[in-house]
Amino acid sequence: MGGPFLLAWLAGEAIIIYRSVKVQGGPPWPGQLLAGTGAFAALAILAEAGADARRIALTVAWGLNAAGFLALFPATGTTLGNAAGKMTGTSDANAGWWQAVTSTQTAATAVLPGAGNCGQSGWTA
Repeated sequence: MGGPFLLAWLAGEAIIIYRSVKVQGGPPWPGQLLAGTGAFAALAILAEAGADARRIALTVAWGLNAAGFLALFPATGTTLGNAAGKMTGTSDANAGWWQAVTSTQTAATAVLPGAGNCGQSGWTA
């Protein structure tokens, strides 16, 4: 497969290694490198199907690299949401979205997906 696909794989591995050294302070776990290699291997198999599949696989490979590169630099000063991934307005700043929802809802006020709330669907709490 060589050429641009090999370059995309090497760039992806470099991003994984750099992120690991930056965040963990050491080399990446073998599973991190294996996952990246597996993704690029799957794309390489897809690329063998033809010229159109090769273009799609290369685009996805470089798109994964772009996403990994952008993830190295967290957003600051964003107004679209909480860049740290934490819920705003909760008492516990480290609470996940599910903790914030379940701590403020009871069985009588919970809305079930596709079923309306408990009173409208005929269920009793």
